[in-house]
Amino acid sequence: MNSGYVIFANYDQKSVMRVPFAGGTAETLASGVLTVTSFAIGAANLYWTDQLANTVSKVTLAGGVPTTIAEHQSQPVSVAVDSTNVYWANQGSIGKATGSIAMASK
Repeated sequence: MNSGYVIFANYDQKSVMRVPFAGGTAETLASGVLTVTSFAIGAANLYWTDQLANTVSKVTLAGGVPTTIAEHQSQPVSVAVDSTNVYWANQGSIGKATGSIAMASK
């Protein structure tokens, strides 16, 4: 939830959406999203990991065209932000010690 909204992934529409906390009509923030595994909210942007696309992306909190921050990741599953960077965990190959933590500038 951010600024009165609940943010969620709509897998049927392959999108990231928001709905007012008090109820109402859902709005699309970003389209073309395959499998969101984690969200993080910064001051101006929403960040997410997409495990099927192997990407970390962002969109403004008002919505729009997503920007890919990192691609060719190894099953990114969790994301966090601070004032300057985006951090995420890559699951890696199941059953193998190939996971990692990565970082990029916002």
